[in-house]
Amino acid sequence: MNKFAWRRYWPVGLTLVLGLAVSAGLGQRLHRQAVELDRQRLQRIAESVRDRLQTKLQTTDLIQRHAQDYFGSQATITEGMFREWCKKYGWSVTAPWIHGMALYTNSSAGNWHEHLPTDPAVWTESDFKTFWRLANYNPIHLKKAFGYSHDSAKRWPAHYATELTFDNPSFSGLLGVVLANTPQITDREIVIERDGAEPFYDATVAVPVYEVNRDELRDRIVGSPPKVNSYIYNWNLCRGVLLAPIDFVKLESLIWGDATREVGVEIYASPAPREDSWLNEAGPHRRALDSVFKPYLAAKIPWVFYNAKWSLFVYTLPAFEAGSPRYMAYVTFAAGAGLTLLASALLGVALRARHRQELMTEQISEARDALAVAQQERQKLSHDLHDNTIQTLYAIQLGLNHTARKIDADPAKSRNELSAVRGELDSVIAEVRRFITAEESSGEAVDIQRVLRALAARAQSGASATVDVHCDPDATNRLSTAHAVQLANIAREALSNSLRHANPQRVELALRAEAQEIRFEVSDDGIGFNSQSPTPGVGLTSIAARAREIGGTLDIQSSPGHGTRIMVRIPVSPAEFDSANHANKERGKS
Repeated sequence: MNKFAWRRYWPVGLTLVLGLAVSAGLGQRLHRQAVELDRQRLQRIAESVRDRLQTKLQTTDLIQRHAQDYFGSQATITEGMFREWCKKYGWSVTAPWIHGMALYTNSSAGNWHEHLPTDPAVWTESDFKTFWRLANYNPIHLKKAFGYSHDSAKRWPAHYATELTFDNPSFSGLLGVVLANTPQITDREIVIERDGAEPFYDATVAVPVYEVNRDELRDRIVGSPPKVNSYIYNWNLCRGVLLAPIDFVKLESLIWGDATREVGVEIYASPAPREDSWLNEAGPHRRALDSVFKPYLAAKIPWVFYNAKWSLFVYTLPAFEAGSPRYMAYVTFAAGAGLTLLASALLGVALRARHRQELMTEQISEARDALAVAQQERQKLSHDLHDNTIQTLYAIQLGLNHTARKIDADPAKSRNELSAVRGELDSVIAEVRRFITAEESSGEAVDIQRVLRALAARAQSGASATVDVHCDPDATNRLSTAHAVQLANIAREALSNSLRHANPQRVELALRAEAQEIRFEVSDDGIGFNSQSPTPGVGLTSIAARAREIGGTLDIQSSPGHGTRIMVRIPVSPAEFDSANHANKERGKS
């Protein structure tokens, strides 16, 4: 495509660029809005996941609280009693994410009874101080007493079988369950083992079990006036701790139910994801720590659980992306781009059609101009043939007709006349040919008077009418060659028309000079015609055209029975007269 085509089709390029730019801008804007909406949706889903996990673990808390109340109300706890309660309560159905349950007893429980009266109501201030001192210096020795799991293949890990000793009640962590009487959870550790399989790395929820008469003693030992703090009371009355290891892989899978999973979740027992704190370890790769893993969206949200600061890593799955409105941005851009291409194509077709129409119009104009030129040439040729060839042939016809009438009466004289007519015809034809082919640039002077007299003599030789010629010398000198040529053609046409159609007795050709113009008249006393006829003949049309070519005006006066007078006026100023006269003289000298 050349540069002119580019110029012609620039609206197509502009439409294409602007359309694609608008489509891309709108698509990008919708994409940003869609991504922001997806981030908000992911945040809501992540918070919902955290709430569901929290709800499941609250069920675990209720189960342990029920065990706490049951075993705390028993004077003695046996293994059979413990196993019977675990089977009867059925937490394997209500909370299948619990691996099992174990009771760790405190071997130091009840030591304060050996140093103080059983009824705190009779304690002295010194007794309260002793109770305080026993809590600070009397350690808690926890040792596994009983353990139960619905899955017989699971067993408690070796480190659970060891004795746990805590010397200071201000110790945080697992002892918080004893001091504050609130559930606590451990860090990530091995909680359950299975023969021939990898151990379960999870976390364990713990609740304390206190003495039977705990509620009766509480109001007497704790309260106003200040006696002892609650954590000292809980420390001395602790009988043991109930432990419930949680299967976080099972727990996380149960929060979805039958719903389609839109996100993946990783649970970490630390404020931020770490290699050693991943709980729901369902595969070898920790996506939160994998630099190669690039999901569409991901979020890290905190989870404060039983006073432990954990975290969740939530990332999108294909189901989430399938519901993302960002695809509408792609559809919008594609639709906009498609409409832009369609509009550009239609505009290109319209411009091409317009260009073809312009070419066709230009070709039609050129053809029309060529036709007009051809028509003009045809008219000129028609005029020339009519004024020259036909008139000459008509003169020959008249002469031959005149001679033919004398052949029978006097053949010898007719031959002489025929020879004379032929010689005269040759001279007239030669003279007229020289006149017709003469041009202003040829350098030859045109004797209009001689030409007119030759035309009159030849026309009169074959007709009965008398043809007179009157030429003003001033008029002859003031005519240019172009004027003289056209006047001769007008004279030939007018004389031919008069002799052929008017049946005159006398025809006069007159060339006169006026102050500002030249007048040429052809008059006859023939039958005349209606000069107001709307359809003039070819002869009169030719005379009018030749008069216009030299800047003259034509005046035709005729009526039936009163002859015809044709007058041509040619405006000529004195300066033009001097110039034409000088040129004629110079051509005559040469």
